Amino acid sequence: MAFPISPVVANPAVARVEAALGAAGAWDAAPVEIACAGYDWCRFYFAYTRGGAAGAFSFRYQISPYHADNATHMADWYDQTIYAPAPLTPCEDVCSEIQNEYITYCATSEATETAISAPVQLMGCVERLRVQCAESGNVDSPGDLEVVVLFYGHSTEG
Repeated sequence: MAFPISPVVANPAVARVEAALGAAGAWDAAPVEIACAGYDWCRFYFAYTRGGAAGAFSFRYQISPYHADNATHMADWYDQTIYAPAPLTPCEDVCSEIQNEYITYCATSEATETAISAPVQLMGCVERLRVQCAESGNVDSPGDLEVVVLFYGHSTEG
């Protein structure tokens, strides 16, 4: 079964317009939702200018398997997680751990700095994606941040 590629996705897409991050370290309240059905991968590109010494930003992406037209599940978002496998002992069950995750980038200069995320695997089963950001360094002097996302790879099998 072929998955449709969303005709509304500009690629790359602006996930966060360049603007100051929220005061007091608040996460973005209304992140941009981007349709991404059928894509296998994405990467985030960041351009950050710190607002003061020790500036840093944090981000977390959220995904939804539901189309925006699904009124029942339109507000359902799932946070990125990190998985830590437990040490393996032969012939014994183990308990691995999974936890919600966010990632922090610390600026090293007053100039605008750019960074790229590790690849995010979507595997064609994500309908929508958004990224939330917050000033996590100098929360009394938030920096400016722009986020662009590039989608690539197309799922062709269901």
